[in-house]
Amino acid sequence: MLGFGKKKLSSQMALLLLLWQEACLEHSVENDTLLPGAKSATESEEKILDAIYEREQVTESWDDFNKAYSSFDSASARVETCLQVLSKAEYDFRVKTVKYLVAMASASFENNSLQPISEEEAKFIQRVKTALEVNDADA
Repeated sequence: MLGFGKKKLSSQMALLLLLWQEACLEHSVENDTLLPGAKSATESEEKILDAIYEREQVTESWDDFNKAYSSFDSASARVETCLQVLSKAEYDFRVKTVKYLVAMASASFENNSLQPISEEEAKFIQRVKTALEVNDADA
């Protein structure tokens, strides 16, 4: 499945979904303020997602985002579909995706760490970087 409902998943939407999937990675302790009702997504991460939405001039609505995010049976299915879509994007967009993931991971601290990027987030970013064939020097 490379879409949700009857809509095809765009590179921009795949980017947003991947970013939010990263924000939703669970940690033992979230040091920052969680969004109301959230287990792991923080207010700082939401601000990053909003900023990227604006910067990338996404034409799809937040309602479209919510429908797309919830259309998957699992997080792994969501990630795999996003990676399939993004692997077909221009190289510069794939590099930008990895850079945005680093920015999202740096938005909040977890597990009482002094480092903003948790081990789980670092593994997630590396998985994406490998799948999208982004060179370390470019990211």
